Amino acid sequence: MMSRVLLIPVASPLHDPELVKKVLDMYYKRLENAVDLTLPLITDYSEINSHDIAGDALAIVAPLTGGTEHLIQLIHEKANYVLLLPHASMNSLPSALEAFSKIRDSMKAWIITDWSISKKVNKFIKAWRVANELKKMKIGLTGEPSPWLVHSSGVKVKEVLGNLFEGLTFLDISLTDLYEEYDRLIREPDDRLSSLSRNILGMAKNARVSEDAVYKSLVTYLALKHVIEKFNLDAVTIRCFDIIKDLDTTSCLAVSLINSKNAIIGCEGDLPALITMIIASKLADALSVMGNLAWIRRNILMIAHCTIPLSMVRRFDLDSHYESGKGVGIIGYLPKGRRVTVARLDPIYNVIRYAVGEILSSGPIQSNLCRTQVKMKIYTKLGKCNQFIEEAIGNHYVITLKDITEELKYLSKIIGVRLEEI
Repeated sequence: MMSRVLLIPVASPLHDPELVKKVLDMYYKRLENAVDLTLPLITDYSEINSHDIAGDALAIVAPLTGGTEHLIQLIHEKANYVLLLPHASMNSLPSALEAFSKIRDSMKAWIITDWSISKKVNKFIKAWRVANELKKMKIGLTGEPSPWLVHSSGVKVKEVLGNLFEGLTFLDISLTDLYEEYDRLIREPDDRLSSLSRNILGMAKNARVSEDAVYKSLVTYLALKHVIEKFNLDAVTIRCFDIIKDLDTTSCLAVSLINSKNAIIGCEGDLPALITMIIASKLADALSVMGNLAWIRRNILMIAHCTIPLSMVRRFDLDSHYESGKGVGIIGYLPKGRRVTVARLDPIYNVIRYAVGEILSSGPIQSNLCRTQVKMKIYTKLGKCNQFIEEAIGNHYVITLKDITEELKYLSKIIGVRLEEI
């Protein structure tokens, strides 16, 4: 069930009721479609106790007048999170500032002043809902993280992510579950495989792989889809390089298809990158892709990977997997000039790092990198992108085709991590 968003107006009983009502009507008009429930005007402690605002509620508090600090403080003690929305008269802001000064160290309160002329409240609510949705998710860890992820894996990574999103469930799943379903599908072919193979080959602009390679990749897709459904997973990581060794195919096409419509899946067992994909996709209401930070020069970034959601690209080619030369990799072409956000949540350094820019080119830009390559110009001063290197927080970053600066700002406040803009 979706967590509740409550609008809670508070006022001092000393103020003119007609003036209070006039201001309250303004809040109703601007926010009625953004909240789930609006409580009656509260002017006394006892009125707070008569309402159910405990648990997982986001309390959007409208201090209509001065003298409401004590009411705000009590609401804060009961609600999951408090968002203060003061207005420009009747000592609303002074009251909000005094209360916010008291409660802000709890990391469960924020304040927005220009809410009435912007979309900031809606963006805050979206960020809050995403954070709460993550707390209810079940993530499958299919195989151990790849051994080269020396920073992005380990007990502490899982522990900190579990603390940031209390209630988030991690389920360890053996690759054997995937392999058994793969073997079954090879022995007893699914009727969908042939038509899927024809569709994929027909959609590709160019295909430099055999029909057999595509077929085996699609068997992997159905096997992985089976694992997701069997364990009722919301998202999954996979130790994908073992699949090359054990099944003589790749999971790149499977990951591409699953990320296009079924669930969110990350490669190499990189859990922070997967969580970032979930965050970026849900904040942007759009697909996302993770990739290697392949090169940086001045304010130009190159991110590369052998998979990308097919429904995220304007066209795609099929080629082999870059490192192994086996299976199927995806060469995706993204729209030139499209605004992008590049981001990574790092639990070890307690930071969300992000940058905003635009796509300069994509596709097979270099022959010696993973198949999908995205070259981006970052909107920042020259030299600032060196921070990606000199203050490294991992290799994989996530791209989504939308500027989600404001949403990331609010999400970082809600979960209590630093926000770092490049």
